[in-house]
Amino acid sequence: MKRVIASVYKMEYLLVMLVALEVADAGISYYLIKGGLGREGNPLMGGLVGDGKFVILKALGGVLCAFLLWDIYKRWPKLAVVSTSCLLVGLAAIVVWNVYAWSITAG
Repeated sequence: MKRVIASVYKMEYLLVMLVALEVADAGISYYLIKGGLGREGNPLMGGLVGDGKFVILKALGGVLCAFLLWDIYKRWPKLAVVSTSCLLVGLAAIVVWNVYAWSITAG
């Protein structure tokens, strides 16, 4: 029983981190692009970046992904944990890249 509870908390932690990194990515991207220090790499989101709703849209997208991954977790826990972990690694790399870009262009 303890193992199941620990696993649920682990997944909840991963999902909270996913949404937090998504919001961080949106905020840093918005700041860089609005200041003319960078550009959006995703062509689908490129037209939305100048609008103030960009951060809200990305945050809602992160929350939607978290709910979908939670639903997957209920059926296939291992798949959901591995998938969420892979997404976190990729998103963390993007956030680190954005912070690096911010540091070299702002200085």
